[in-house]
Amino acid sequence: MSSKVYFAQTEDRQAFLQHALDRLQECLGLGRGQRIFVKPSLVSYEPYPTTTHPHTLARVLDFLLQLGCQPVVGDGPAFDAGPAEEIVTRHPLQQVCQERGLQLLNLHQKPFKKVKTGKLTLEISTVPFDCDLFISLPVLRPHRACSLTGALKNQFGLLRNRDRILLHLGWKDINLGLIEVNLAVKPSFFIVDAVESYKKAHERRHGGEPIKLGYLLAGRDPVALDCFGLELLKTKEASLKNKTPEDIKQLAYALKLGLGNKEYELERLL
Repeated sequence: MSSKVYFAQTEDRQAFLQHALDRLQECLGLGRGQRIFVKPSLVSYEPYPTTTHPHTLARVLDFLLQLGCQPVVGDGPAFDAGPAEEIVTRHPLQQVCQERGLQLLNLHQKPFKKVKTGKLTLEISTVPFDCDLFISLPVLRPHRACSLTGALKNQFGLLRNRDRILLHLGWKDINLGLIEVNLAVKPSFFIVDAVESYKKAHERRHGGEPIKLGYLLAGRDPVALDCFGLELLKTKEASLKNKTPEDIKQLAYALKLGLGNKEYELERLL
Protein backbone atom coordinates (compact mmCIF):
# COMPACT_ATOMS: atom_id res chain seq x y z
CA MET A 1 0.00 0.00 0.00
CA SER A 2 1.39 3.41 -0.94
CA SER A 3 0.92 6.80 0.73
CA LYS A 4 -0.04 10.06 -0.95
CA VAL A 5 2.64 12.73 -1.21
CA TYR A 6 1.49 16.10 -2.48
CA PHE A 7 4.21 18.15 -4.14
CA ALA A 8 5.06 21.01 -6.43
CA GLN A 9 8.29 22.03 -8.10
CA THR A 10 7.92 25.69 -7.25
CA GLU A 11 9.06 28.53 -5.01
CA ASP A 12 5.51 29.91 -4.78
CA ARG A 13 4.65 29.01 -1.20
CA GLN A 14 1.38 30.93 -1.25
CA ALA A 15 -0.04 28.98 -4.20
CA PHE A 16 1.20 25.61 -2.92
CA LEU A 17 -0.11 26.19 0.59
CA GLN A 18 -3.54 27.13 -0.71
CA HIS A 19 -3.83 23.68 -2.33
CA ALA A 20 -2.05 21.79 0.47
CA LEU A 21 -4.27 23.29 3.15
CA ASP A 22 -7.35 22.34 1.14
CA ARG A 23 -6.05 18.75 1.21
CA LEU A 24 -5.44 19.07 4.94
CA GLN A 25 -9.05 20.13 5.48
CA GLU A 26 -10.28 17.26 3.31
CA CYS A 27 -8.24 14.79 5.37
CA LEU A 28 -8.92 16.14 8.86
CA GLY A 29 -12.17 18.10 8.74
CA LEU A 30 -10.97 20.86 11.04
CA GLY A 31 -13.66 22.64 13.02
CA ARG A 32 -14.30 25.63 15.23
CA GLY A 33 -12.80 25.47 18.68
CA GLN A 34 -10.28 22.72 17.98
CA ARG A 35 -6.86 23.23 19.51
CA ILE A 36 -4.24 22.64 16.82
CA PHE A 37 -0.59 22.33 17.77
CA VAL A 38 1.61 23.84 15.07
CA LYS A 39 5.30 22.99 15.29
CA PRO A 40 7.70 24.93 13.12
CA SER A 41 11.37 24.01 12.92
CA LEU A 42 13.04 26.53 15.22
CA VAL A 43 16.47 25.00 15.71
CA SER A 44 18.44 28.17 16.45
CA TYR A 45 18.66 31.91 15.85
CA GLU A 46 19.40 31.25 12.18
CA PRO A 47 16.69 32.19 9.63
CA TYR A 48 15.28 30.01 6.85
CA PRO A 49 16.30 27.44 5.64
CA THR A 50 17.59 26.46 9.08
CA THR A 51 14.16 27.36 10.44
CA THR A 52 10.66 27.34 8.97
CA HIS A 53 9.97 30.12 6.47
CA PRO A 54 7.82 32.88 8.08
CA HIS A 55 5.42 32.90 5.11
CA THR A 56 4.65 29.21 5.66
CA LEU A 57 3.83 29.67 9.34
CA ALA A 58 1.80 32.81 8.59
CA ARG A 59 -0.33 31.09 5.93
CA VAL A 60 -1.00 28.04 8.12
CA LEU A 61 -2.02 30.19 11.09
CA ASP A 62 -4.30 32.37 8.96
CA PHE A 63 -5.97 29.26 7.58
CA LEU A 64 -6.59 27.82 11.05
CA LEU A 65 -7.83 31.11 12.49
CA GLN A 66 -10.26 31.57 9.60
CA LEU A 67 -11.74 28.16 10.44
CA GLY A 68 -12.20 29.19 14.06
CA CYS A 69 -9.50 26.85 15.33
CA GLN A 70 -7.22 27.69 18.24
CA PRO A 71 -3.59 27.35 17.09
CA VAL A 72 -0.91 26.61 19.68
CA VAL A 73 2.57 27.26 18.28
CA GLY A 74 5.79 26.10 19.89
CA ASP A 75 9.23 24.56 19.61
CA GLY A 76 12.35 24.10 21.69
CA PRO A 77 15.63 25.31 20.15
CA ALA A 78 18.69 23.05 20.11
CA PHE A 79 20.61 22.77 23.37
CA ASP A 80 23.81 24.12 21.79
CA ALA A 81 22.20 27.10 20.03
CA GLY A 82 22.34 29.57 22.93
CA PRO A 83 19.72 30.86 25.39
CA ALA A 84 16.43 29.31 24.23
CA GLU A 85 14.19 32.08 25.56
CA GLU A 86 16.21 34.74 23.78
CA ILE A 87 16.12 32.77 20.53
CA VAL A 88 12.35 32.27 20.70
CA THR A 89 11.62 35.85 21.74
CA ARG A 90 13.70 37.47 18.98
CA HIS A 91 13.06 35.06 16.13
CA PRO A 92 11.03 36.28 13.10
CA LEU A 93 8.57 33.43 13.71
CA GLN A 94 7.64 35.07 17.01
CA GLN A 95 6.62 38.21 15.14
CA VAL A 96 4.43 36.11 12.83
CA CYS A 97 2.62 34.75 15.88
CA GLN A 98 2.28 38.08 17.66
CA GLU A 99 0.80 39.74 14.59
CA ARG A 100 -2.04 37.23 14.93
CA GLY A 101 -2.50 37.59 18.67
CA LEU A 102 -0.60 34.40 19.43
CA GLN A 103 2.61 33.53 21.26
CA LEU A 104 5.39 31.29 19.99
CA LEU A 105 5.99 29.05 22.99
CA ASN A 106 9.42 28.04 24.21
CA LEU A 107 8.73 24.38 24.95
CA HIS A 108 11.72 24.23 27.30
CA GLN A 109 9.66 26.36 29.70
CA LYS A 110 6.59 24.14 29.50
CA PRO A 111 5.96 20.86 31.36
CA PHE A 112 7.33 17.53 30.15
CA LYS A 113 6.15 14.02 30.91
CA LYS A 114 7.96 10.70 30.84
CA VAL A 115 6.66 8.42 28.13
CA LYS A 116 7.62 4.80 27.61
CA THR A 117 7.83 4.93 23.83
CA GLY A 118 9.02 1.41 23.06
CA LYS A 119 12.59 0.51 23.94
CA LEU A 120 13.20 3.97 25.39
CA THR A 121 11.70 6.20 28.05
CA LEU A 122 11.71 9.80 26.86
CA GLU A 123 10.61 13.10 28.38
CA ILE A 124 8.29 14.75 25.87
CA SER A 125 6.58 18.15 25.99
CA THR A 126 3.01 17.94 27.23
CA VAL A 127 1.87 20.70 24.84
CA PRO A 128 0.99 18.51 21.82
CA PHE A 129 -0.77 15.98 24.06
CA ASP A 130 -3.12 18.77 25.20
CA CYS A 131 -4.19 19.58 21.61
CA ASP A 132 -6.67 17.90 19.28
CA LEU A 133 -4.43 17.75 16.20
CA PHE A 134 -0.80 18.40 15.28
CA ILE A 135 0.59 20.08 12.14
CA SER A 136 4.35 19.83 11.57
CA LEU A 137 6.28 22.35 9.43
CA PRO A 138 9.80 20.98 8.82
CA VAL A 139 12.51 22.07 6.41
CA LEU A 140 14.28 19.29 4.49
CA ARG A 141 18.05 19.26 5.13
CA PRO A 142 20.93 16.78 5.48
CA HIS A 143 22.03 15.97 9.03
CA ARG A 144 25.39 14.63 10.17
CA ALA A 145 24.03 12.61 13.09
CA CYS A 146 21.00 11.03 11.39
CA SER A 147 21.56 11.56 7.65
CA LEU A 148 18.59 13.84 7.04
CA THR A 149 16.15 16.03 8.91
CA GLY A 150 12.65 16.36 7.58
CA ALA A 151 9.16 15.21 8.50
CA LEU A 152 10.30 12.70 11.14
CA LYS A 153 13.16 14.65 12.70
CA ASN A 154 11.07 17.77 13.29
CA GLN A 155 9.45 16.14 16.33
CA PHE A 156 12.89 15.91 18.02
CA GLY A 157 12.18 19.45 19.24
CA LEU A 158 9.54 18.05 21.62
CA LEU A 159 12.18 16.40 23.80
CA ARG A 160 13.66 17.74 27.02
CA ASN A 161 17.26 18.86 26.59
CA ARG A 162 18.62 16.06 28.79
CA ASP A 163 17.28 13.42 26.38
CA ARG A 164 18.54 15.34 23.35
CA ILE A 165 22.03 15.47 24.82
CA LEU A 166 22.03 11.77 25.66
CA LEU A 167 20.84 10.95 22.14
CA HIS A 168 23.44 13.16 20.47
CA LEU A 169 26.21 11.74 22.63
CA GLY A 170 25.23 8.21 21.69
CA TRP A 171 24.15 7.12 25.18
CA LYS A 172 20.80 6.46 23.56
CA ASP A 173 20.26 5.68 19.86
CA ILE A 174 19.37 9.04 18.27
CA ASN A 175 17.69 7.43 15.25
CA LEU A 176 15.56 5.17 17.42
CA GLY A 177 14.83 8.09 19.74
CA LEU A 178 13.46 10.36 17.06
CA ILE A 179 11.29 7.55 15.69
CA GLU A 180 9.89 6.71 19.12
CA VAL A 181 8.96 10.38 19.65
CA ASN A 182 6.89 10.09 16.48
CA LEU A 183 5.23 6.94 17.77
CA ALA A 184 4.26 8.73 20.98
CA VAL A 185 3.09 11.98 19.37
CA LYS A 186 1.92 11.49 15.79
CA PRO A 187 1.43 14.67 13.75
CA SER A 188 -1.75 14.75 11.70
CA PHE A 189 -0.29 16.55 8.67
CA PHE A 190 3.10 17.73 7.41
CA ILE A 191 4.13 20.58 5.14
CA VAL A 192 7.78 20.12 4.19
CA ASP A 193 9.79 22.99 2.71
CA ALA A 194 12.45 21.84 0.25
CA VAL A 195 12.75 25.04 -1.75
CA GLU A 196 16.11 25.83 -0.18
CA SER A 197 18.33 23.60 1.89
CA TYR A 198 21.98 22.94 2.70
CA LYS A 199 24.66 20.48 1.82
CA LYS A 200 27.22 19.11 4.30
CA ALA A 201 25.23 20.08 7.42
CA HIS A 202 21.77 21.18 8.59
CA GLU A 203 22.77 24.68 9.75
CA ARG A 204 25.16 27.39 8.66
CA ARG A 205 26.82 27.39 12.07
CA HIS A 206 27.73 23.72 11.59
CA GLY A 207 29.16 24.26 8.11
CA GLY A 208 26.03 23.98 5.99
CA GLU A 209 26.35 25.42 2.49
CA PRO A 210 23.10 26.82 1.00
CA ILE A 211 21.61 25.04 -2.02
CA LYS A 212 18.35 25.16 -3.94
CA LEU A 213 16.10 22.14 -4.40
CA GLY A 214 12.95 23.94 -5.52
CA TYR A 215 10.22 21.70 -4.06
CA LEU A 216 7.37 21.90 -1.56
CA LEU A 217 5.81 18.73 -0.13
CA ALA A 218 2.81 17.85 2.03
CA GLY A 219 1.04 14.78 3.32
CA ARG A 220 0.14 12.63 6.29
CA ASP A 221 2.87 9.96 6.10
CA PRO A 222 6.24 11.21 7.41
CA VAL A 223 8.10 8.16 6.12
CA ALA A 224 6.83 8.60 2.57
CA LEU A 225 7.64 12.32 2.71
CA ASP A 226 11.17 11.66 3.92
CA CYS A 227 11.72 8.91 1.34
CA PHE A 228 10.81 11.38 -1.40
CA GLY A 229 12.90 14.00 0.39
CA LEU A 230 15.86 11.63 0.33
CA GLU A 231 15.56 11.40 -3.45
CA LEU A 232 15.66 15.21 -3.67
CA LEU A 233 18.63 15.59 -1.34
CA LYS A 234 20.59 12.88 -3.16
CA THR A 235 20.89 15.21 -6.15
CA LYS A 236 22.94 17.71 -4.10
CA GLU A 237 24.34 15.97 -1.01
CA ALA A 238 27.29 13.66 -1.71
CA SER A 239 26.91 11.67 1.53
CA LEU A 240 23.41 10.55 0.47
CA LYS A 241 24.09 9.93 -3.22
CA ASN A 242 23.73 6.13 -3.25
CA LYS A 243 21.54 5.70 -0.18
CA THR A 244 18.23 3.84 -0.05
CA PRO A 245 15.64 4.32 2.72
CA GLU A 246 16.94 1.13 4.38
CA ASP A 247 20.42 2.71 4.54
CA ILE A 248 19.05 5.64 6.58
CA LYS A 249 18.72 4.34 10.14
CA GLN A 250 15.77 6.52 11.13
CA LEU A 251 13.84 5.40 8.05
CA ALA A 252 14.78 1.77 8.61
CA TYR A 253 13.46 1.98 12.19
CA ALA A 254 10.31 3.77 11.02
CA LEU A 255 9.59 1.09 8.45
CA LYS A 256 10.24 -1.72 10.93
CA LEU A 257 7.94 -0.14 13.52
CA GLY A 258 5.16 0.55 11.02
CA LEU A 259 5.26 4.33 11.22
CA GLY A 260 4.70 4.76 7.48
CA ASN A 261 5.41 3.52 3.96
CA LYS A 262 8.40 3.86 1.69
CA GLU A 263 6.11 3.44 -1.30
CA TYR A 264 4.35 6.66 -2.23
CA GLU A 265 2.07 8.06 -4.88
CA LEU A 266 2.92 11.57 -6.02
CA GLU A 267 0.17 14.10 -6.65
CA ARG A 268 1.26 17.37 -8.20
CA LEU A 269 -0.55 20.40 -6.78
CA LEU A 270 0.81 23.04 -9.16
